[in-house]
Amino acid sequence: TECDIRFRLTEGLLHSECEYRRALGSAKELYGGAFRKLMCLDEEEHRLLFGGLDLLQATSKELCTQIQAILENWDQEKTQLGGLFSEELWEKYEEYQEFYRPARQLLREKNATDDEFVEFCKLRRGAAQDTLETLLDLPTTAPTEPLAQPAMPSLHWYHAGAIIMFPRQRRRSVLR
Repeated sequence: TECDIRFRLTEGLLHSECEYRRALGSAKELYGGAFRKLMCLDEEEHRLLFGGLDLLQATSKELCTQIQAILENWDQEKTQLGGLFSEELWEKYEEYQEFYRPARQLLREKNATDDEFVEFCKLRRGAAQDTLETLLDLPTTAPTEPLAQPAMPSLHWYHAGAIIMFPRQRRRSVLR
């Protein structure tokens, strides 16, 4: 499998998806717990900001497990990856959209009206790699970091969530 480009790309997918899952988890680790301690957010606001990310982190964990199993049982002739991108996966990202818009609105309101919230976010920004806004946007944007593959320097890797940006008809044709 050393020469199997699909195997190498699938390893890249696993790595990328694990990094994506880590980033999603960092939102709750770096911001969520501290907001609860400081009482900056009530229970509903906390659910609104972090509930969608929790959903996608669990989805990403499941996808990583599936990719790992595929890699462990790799057959160069028979292994297919299309099954990873099931209708259920797409539905999770569509469900995130229901969280995303109200979460971004709440964030805008908090940034405009709650000085303690704003100051805390600035302090956390020093410890965090990403802002809370960036982490909320992550499932709706395509990463631009190229996959480290010398044979394909122009190839960009997209985590599964980025494909949600394709209209339903187009994303099915992209994956065939």
